[in-house]
Amino acid sequence: MLAVSDAALPSGSAPLDVKRTALAYYSTAAHDERFSIDVLRRVRIMEVSVQPKADEPSQVETVIVCETEVERDMLNAAGSMHGGCGAYLVDVCASVAIAAAGHIDAVSQTLNMYYHAPALTEHRLRIISRTMSVGSRIASARSEIWDTTSARLCASGVLVKMSPVPSKM
Repeated sequence: MLAVSDAALPSGSAPLDVKRTALAYYSTAAHDERFSIDVLRRVRIMEVSVQPKADEPSQVETVIVCETEVERDMLNAAGSMHGGCGAYLVDVCASVAIAAAGHIDAVSQTLNMYYHAPALTEHRLRIISRTMSVGSRIASARSEIWDTTSARLCASGVLVKMSPVPSKM
């Protein structure tokens, strides 16, 4: 993972090592030639927090807040953000939350998406991802994609990741 200076760390209540882990996990992916790299490079981690869960105060959740703007390479034929792009943003941002919670080498198992409203070109998006459950092998996070320009929820999704068991062969 890439070294990250404290000055470049996002805001939030998370300890410095959690912020470094989140940003380094994201930065490593954003500097390789990977699927939809141009979209990924425009996503900015704004906040990393660790806080008590509202319904289970004895447990904590990792919260990652990211922002980006809808650009032409994210659009469908109707001129709004493509559903596949929304799923990609949830996958990436929820993965950062899960990695910050300690599941760095996990792989995606399931991704369930819900679409609520279109996000139009040049609109600002805020993606809020929260861990739901973090176990020894399975972790889950939920994300909401908010169009802050029009103040509406565009999409939401739940990502489940698992740490693979090494092959016996």
